[in-house]
Amino acid sequence: MNKPLSAKQSGAKRQEASLDLPRDAARPGESKQAWVYREIRERILKGALPSGARLPSTRSLAGRWHIARSTVEAAYDQLRSEGYTAGTVGSGTYVAAVIPDNFFRTGLPGEGAATPKARGPMSASQAAMAAPAPDASAPPPAPHVAALLAPFPSNSLFFSRSADAALFPMERWRKGLMASARRVTPAQLANDEPQGWRPLREQIARYLGAARGISCDPDQVIVLGGIRDGLDLCGHLLLQPQDRVLIEDPGYLNAEPIFGQYTRHVVPLAIDAEGFPVARARNQRGVKLVHVTPAHQAPTGVTMPVSRRLELLDWAAQAGWWIVEDDYDSEFSYDGAPLAALKSLDTADRVIHCGSFNKTLFNALRIGYAVVPKALAPDFVQARRRAGRSPSIIEQMTLAAFLQDGSFARHVRKARGVYARRRDAALRALRQAVGSDELRVSGEHAGFHLLWRLPPGWDMTQAVVAARAAGVGMQPLADFCRKVDLPPGVVVGYSAVQEDALSRLGTLLAQAAPGEGPQQDPALLRRLLRVKDRMDAASHEAWPVERLAEVSGISKAHFAHSFKRAFGLPPHRYLLTRRIEQSVAMLRDTEQSVTEIAYATGWESLGTYSRIFRDITGLSPSAMRAQARTEAQPLDRMPACVVKAAQRPDLNIAVLEKRRREADGKFPPSTQEVL
Repeated sequence: MNKPLSAKQSGAKRQEASLDLPRDAARPGESKQAWVYREIRERILKGALPSGARLPSTRSLAGRWHIARSTVEAAYDQLRSEGYTAGTVGSGTYVAAVIPDNFFRTGLPGEGAATPKARGPMSASQAAMAAPAPDASAPPPAPHVAALLAPFPSNSLFFSRSADAALFPMERWRKGLMASARRVTPAQLANDEPQGWRPLREQIARYLGAARGISCDPDQVIVLGGIRDGLDLCGHLLLQPQDRVLIEDPGYLNAEPIFGQYTRHVVPLAIDAEGFPVARARNQRGVKLVHVTPAHQAPTGVTMPVSRRLELLDWAAQAGWWIVEDDYDSEFSYDGAPLAALKSLDTADRVIHCGSFNKTLFNALRIGYAVVPKALAPDFVQARRRAGRSPSIIEQMTLAAFLQDGSFARHVRKARGVYARRRDAALRALRQAVGSDELRVSGEHAGFHLLWRLPPGWDMTQAVVAARAAGVGMQPLADFCRKVDLPPGVVVGYSAVQEDALSRLGTLLAQAAPGEGPQQDPALLRRLLRVKDRMDAASHEAWPVERLAEVSGISKAHFAHSFKRAFGLPPHRYLLTRRIEQSVAMLRDTEQSVTEIAYATGWESLGTYSRIFRDITGLSPSAMRAQARTEAQPLDRMPACVVKAAQRPDLNIAVLEKRRREADGKFPPSTQEVL
């Protein structure tokens, strides 16, 4: 007599049977990898493969479905990278406990299982925008592309807290741009729609309903250049010089200067453990507008609970003023599904919801949106018409198709997994530096950054400089404070930082910890950073130590010792490493000969170049070229101009540093501090 199956065994049997069910034929133009991916993903979404179910081995499934094992492996890798499955080689592959589509509930554009007939007839604008979807089988870019193309990871505070452009499916976007350019009409090119292209507004409304719980009409959606554009429009339309605006303290740095253009009364209020302090805010008189970041407070990362949100909405409805909801980076929640937007609870229609695709896709896109109350929509449209600042119709059409065909949802799922791993790497680095018992962070559950509260005795400058040396952006919490005085802390950006840089962060922070020897002079550290930045930007030049030491205003021996202490390598070795990293990128991405690359990257002797190359990488230049091209698919290569465009906000660091120096008077400008 057969023994009854255990729950685990029966679940496995159900799973095995589900993959033996009749399968749909591959769609026209669909690769075998994309077909396998789609078949398994649809079974997961329909519940045929429940959470925790173990998938067959790649060898077993390849034999049963009569396809190559490498095809199944590639499909499994894609499912794992997008969060549908988990597991490692040797331990099996399991359906994830939390399916990523739950973050985008039923109805996300391009992700529903319903047929076009079940969804109902398409509107005229939806039919107008219908176009061939980008190739879903095209492999997405590899995460390491930016690190190889740039001589050294960017130190920009802004860049570290932005979307990683190397993760963006550039080939799919390029195809979308070409398709949009082919179908755009002369009338569309000649007639600017100040509110934004209607099919895009329809897709944004659908997306917000599915992902953020917002029920809105496309006529309430205003297409903007970004969140700052939305804040400026709100200030222009809603504020008079005598009106009072309440903002968070610490908070979004641009809120005060933007609203300050329209009123003299911008009041920062210190946040508490639940975000914006509604009880204390009620004491303010003449309030016309409140700016909040409820999903992931900037910069502390606090999430405003539902009770506080309802309290804020009740006050706004009673007093008749407006709430501007800044919903930046809300798509990236790592430890569970995010709360619905504040706007989703807004029964009195007092909330203006501002969001941006720049944070989600890439910073240079410059397309955002605002969902405005119905009573304000005509005024917002008229203001946009007068301003005459509308994103390109070609890019609006491309983004609409990107949302409609599911490319946006796939990209967010993939990026969320990468950012979660980088978040984990940042936390490991901080634990390495201070220990688990001393580590105090907030905001690590979501977004592109977290707040690290420095332990007693830590020097703020040393921590920031150590992070910058590792290629990680850290910014003092005090930079975000207007009036409130908080304990020392730093905002750690990790989203656009490679994991190897985050690993270096732990080592360099540990060296900067109290008790690790005398601390370096802040003025000297700033000069060393300028030296390193110049070496990064022009690694092909000679940069003799004598010259660098003279410009830094110290002796040669002191400079070499200080540089190694700050960055972990002597100046000469650091320069050689940067040259080798640049040559690796050229070997992979160009057809130049090894000799041409050697001379282009600053080497005078081919023999020296080959010897140092092997010493640093462990391979010869020719072997490295073969390996790099094998690992990187053609569509994985991100154009260098795209990476450099994403890094361009480096100028912000220089401006902020200059203002800080002039404000405290401690570090007057010096010709020795500028190379």
